[in-house]
Amino acid sequence: MFRNFSICTLLMLSSIAGHAVAQDIVPADDYRLDKAWEALISEEGSFLSQQQMATLNSLAFQAAGVRLCDDHKLDHKTFAEQISAIIAASDKDLVEEQVEQRKASIMIAFGARYGIFLAEGSLHADPFCRAIAEVGKAENGAPVVMK
Repeated sequence: MFRNFSICTLLMLSSIAGHAVAQDIVPADDYRLDKAWEALISEEGSFLSQQQMATLNSLAFQAAGVRLCDDHKLDHKTFAEQISAIIAASDKDLVEEQVEQRKASIMIAFGARYGIFLAEGSLHADPFCRAIAEVGKAENGAPVVMK
């Protein structure tokens, strides 16, 4: 499903899914590591819904913002609840081995996104931290895991 998606498509899906609109949570496209995003997305399967993928992106973006931007802390309880909800929303038809594979895929997908956001934020700290400061201000339904 995600094999042919561009980062712009992924960000559009975030908006459609009722989560953070691209301009609200990410730096300008000029600051994106497009090749890294394309490589990540080209290897992903369809193990998450659009809404779950948008939430995973938002969680990774905020977690990176907590590391790179002053005045932000992670709300560990809310973060754990949000990531657990994605992991727990498994297909009922999966056997135990598939459930574990899905869980591992979700954690890898989160870690890869977190790493790319860390790199983008490190390369372009000012616009990245301005975008982080805007998280939660927009009425877009994105979960906020920062304090």
